[in-house]
Amino acid sequence: MSEDERAGERAATIDDAISRVRGQAEATGRLIVLEVDAYKRITQLRLTPQAMGADTARLASIITELHRLACEKAEAAATRELAAVSAKFGPPPTPAISAAADEEWGEPDRPLRTTYSI
Repeated sequence: MSEDERAGERAATIDDAISRVRGQAEATGRLIVLEVDAYKRITQLRLTPQAMGADTARLASIITELHRLACEKAEAAATRELAAVSAKFGPPPTPAISAAADEEWGEPDRPLRTTYSI
């Protein structure tokens, strides 16, 4: 398998793994259930009629906290998925920097002044 094919397979595996990542949090008694994806977007929000009867400020506070908890769980799940990909394929390859690019974008001989006063 060529290096490009291996990189393509790695990218497809990462895409597949990340698409499966979910984080879920729920309020006591499952009155409110919130689920997010790997990008911390809400994918599901379920509210029972009892939850809808709560004070709106309290409801907003609970949903905000559930979103934070679900995001933490999704981040942990994403970390596990990426660790599995790294275990299968090894660490991601480091891009090679050519000598020409280094000369063109290399460090200047003296510090570059970025602020001036008038």
